[in-house]
Formats: sequence, C-alpha cells, structure tokens
Amino acid sequence: MSASRVKKERQQRIAEGYVDPRKAREAEELAKQRKSNRMYAAIAIIFVVVAAALLVWNSHVIQRNAPAVTVNGKSYSAAVMNYYYHSAVSDITNSAYYGYTSLNVYAPFNQQEMTLIAKQVLGIDTEKTLTWDEYFTDTAKSSLVTVEAAKVAAEKDGFTISEKTQELYEASLKDLKAAATEAGYSVDGYVKYVYGSTMSYSLYEELLMDTLLANAYHQQYNDSLVYTEQDLLDRYNKDRSTFDTVDYEYVFFKGVGDTVTDADGNTVQPTDEENAAAMKLAKESAESALQQYKNGDTDLSAMGNEMAQASYTHLEKATYAETVIDKWAFDSARKEGDYELLTVEGGLYLIRFNSRARLDENTVNVRHILFEVDDSALDTTADDYEESLEALFELAQQEAGIVYEAWQLDGATEEAFIALVDEFSDDAKNAEGGLYERVHRGQMVEGFDEWIFDESRKEGDCGIVKSDYGYHIIYFKGEDVPYWKALAEDTLRAEEYAEWRNSLIADYSVTDSFGMVFVG
Repeated sequence: MSASRVKKERQQRIAEGYVDPRKAREAEELAKQRKSNRMYAAIAIIFVVVAAALLVWNSHVIQRNAPAVTVNGKSYSAAVMNYYYHSAVSDITNSAYYGYTSLNVYAPFNQQEMTLIAKQVLGIDTEKTLTWDEYFTDTAKSSLVTVEAAKVAAEKDGFTISEKTQELYEASLKDLKAAATEAGYSVDGYVKYVYGSTMSYSLYEELLMDTLLANAYHQQYNDSLVYTEQDLLDRYNKDRSTFDTVDYEYVFFKGVGDTVTDADGNTVQPTDEENAAAMKLAKESAESALQQYKNGDTDLSAMGNEMAQASYTHLEKATYAETVIDKWAFDSARKEGDYELLTVEGGLYLIRFNSRARLDENTVNVRHILFEVDDSALDTTADDYEESLEALFELAQQEAGIVYEAWQLDGATEEAFIALVDEFSDDAKNAEGGLYERVHRGQMVEGFDEWIFDESRKEGDCGIVKSDYGYHIIYFKGEDVPYWKALAEDTLRAEEYAEWRNSLIADYSVTDSFGMVFVG
C-alpha cells in the first residue's frame, strides 16, 4: 500500500472518530489497569473470605454447633453427641472385659466389626452385624435420650441434686484439671483430646452436671425399690434355673477334624471330608460308650481317658447358660442318675445328672485397697520381662505393707481403713471407701476370692493378698444374705427399673441431622 493511500485512509478514519493508535494503547492499558485493580481487589476479598472460613472451620465452630440429632423436635449439636459417643468408648476401654472385646482404639471404629464374644459380653444380638462405630453411636443416642428424659422427669418431680452429687461434680472437675496438667494440656485442650475437637470445657461442665443429675434421679428410684422375703421366693420359683447350680459330668466326643499349622506357620482348617470322618468316629465312640454305660460301666472319667477323641469334665456347681447341655441338666424333671447322649454341632456329649442345689451360700461384704501392678511399659518379649514384672509386684507388696502398718498404728478400725482408701487405692470403688457388697463366690479374682471365702474368716479380719492385678489389703466386714436372695433381688430390681426407665423414654424419638458426620 502506498504512503499517500495510508495517509488518506488515516485521515478518513480520523474524520469518522478515529483515535491515534498510541493514544488508544494508552487508554487500553489504563482500562486494563483499572480492570486489573478491580480484579485484584476482588481476589483479595475472596482470600479474606476463604481465610476467615478456614479460621472458623479450624476453630471447629461449624462442626461443634452443627445439629447432629433431633430429639422430639429439639436439636443437639455434634459436640453434645461426641460427649456421649466418647463416654461410650471410655466405658468399654475402662471395663474389666475390655480385653475380650478385640476393640482396637488406634484403628477407625467404622472399619471394625464387633466380634461374637464382644456382642455376647454386651448383650447384643449375636446374629446382627455391627461395627464399633455403630455401637458407640447407638449408645450415644440412647444415653442422650436417657439423660434428657431424666432431666424433664426430675424437674416435673421437683428433684434436685444432693450435696453429695454436688461434691462429686466438683471432685470430677478437679480430677479433670489434674489430669490435664499431668498430661501437659490446658483444660480446654484436654477435653478436646478426650471428647473430640468439638468439645469445650464449658460444654463439658454442663453435660457432666446433666449426667450426674440423671444418674442421681435414676439412683433415687432404684433405691426406692424394696422387696419382701415372699417377693424373693416368688421370683426364685418363677425361674429356678437362674438361682440354682447343678452337679453334672460328661464325656465329650469331638466331631471335627484338627486345625494344624503348616511349614510356613499358617493355620490350616480341616476339610469337609476330615470333619465328616471325625464326626463318624465320634458317633461310633459315643454309641459304644453309651452301651457300656447301660451295661453298668458308669465311670465316665475312665471313658474320657480311654476312648478316641474323648475328654471328661465334671462340673460340681454349674450355673445356667443357654447351651444344649445346660438346658438338659437344668430341666425341672431331671433326677439323680439321669443320663443322655446329646448331639451338637461339632460332637456328642454323654452326660449324667448328679444333683441340683440352690445358691444358699452367704454373700460377703468387704473393703479393699488395691496396689495395682502396671506392666504396660514392659516389653513382654524381653529376656528380663519376668524379672522386671516380679520387681513391680515386689514394689506393690512393699507399698501394701507400709499402708497396712499405718492402718494398724491408727487403731486398725474400719474408719481408719476407709480414710486410707482414697489416698492409696488404684481401684474404681474409692468413692465408696473401697466397699464391695454382697460378693458371691467366684466373683473376685483368684487369691482375693479364696481369702474372703475362707471358712475361718470373721468380721474385722484384715490381710494382704496377692492377685494378678497386684496386691490388695482386704478388710472383711462380714457375711450378708444368701446368694440366691441377692440374685433374686437384683433380678427383680433390674426388671422393675428397666420397665420404669423405658416408660420415661417411651415418647422420645431420635432423628439424624447432617452434623452426625462430625461425630466419632
């Protein structure tokens, strides 16, 4: 294009409103800058909003206040549910049967199915598949409803906490603060550690008081239940199996193949063919034993030792359980000398009934101070494990001896014993002065049980006893009612209490809300 033509076209564009390119670029750059400034300002605002949102999220305000459940139209936050959820976890981990549950507190609860034994221990339907997370969630909901229903009923009845409950509340807070200090946490940080990140100390105080109020209200009702001798006898006669023991013996003929370990250390289960062969042999041996018994050879012990796949057992004081042999042995029609061949999955029993008796032995009341041996820090695989464990037991024994001597110097009275319990005992019964009432034979650990049920034991006796837990100083208060009476009263009380509790919560229903994702 020629220079004159370019000039001519430029002049024409100017006439039509043309802007010089240099000036246009300047205007364009200015516009871009203004636009950019607006964009950066918007981005800055977004960053502020996001930062604020993160601060809010990290503070757990959203999670803490998110409604997790609704009970009869009233919402309860994730923080409240976490209190009851983690309380349920604590109840399991601090229980005497924790070791039987197979619960791993270091693995996600929603990835752990409850074992058969755990369900049996906790009274859960063994046919139901349940994760630990589902169990803790269900328990948390139940606890929440129980507490809230009790609060409503208590207010309606004009029930208020006693001075003792108030003291327990203050002592619990004091213990929490001491535990926080020992663990190196602030109080607020410690309740978050125990009950989850949604918890705050002020909410913990509120929920603790609610729980203690509910417990006191329930305890008041439980304490109001009184039963006569006739009430106890009627309950005994209604279901004698619960209150009797049976003496029976049997030979068990194993009807399954052996589980073996291969060269690589793997467990190998028996095949169907091996199980079938074992059951065939068991039936042959059991039928042969039955014929011998009918012919007058009634020595079951000898049969158990001599016959293939057989083992002998004699239970002198068996208590009832929902098993094939117990259903047979506890049948009210059973007479001395009755015998039967019972087939079960996995084998056969040749069983003989000897006698039946009521649980007439007296229960006992005792106090004790426990000097627990904590071996959790020891390496069980170390060569010196046994030596180190024995050293811990010796230390516990020395501590028990020192406290025992202090008790004797202080008058050797029950009052003096109680004063030492709270200061020295590692047991959970400290608040009650270490008191265990209506203890029956077999209830306590070996050593402890043998000492309190020694025939020579008399009121006021005191001694140092070793058990698997450590060393105990035991104070013997004396005998109480026969075990069957204690059991009958406990049964009546449990039945009536359950009916009353169910009546309190009958009209309460729970609905999940989105905040349940923050629970656990």
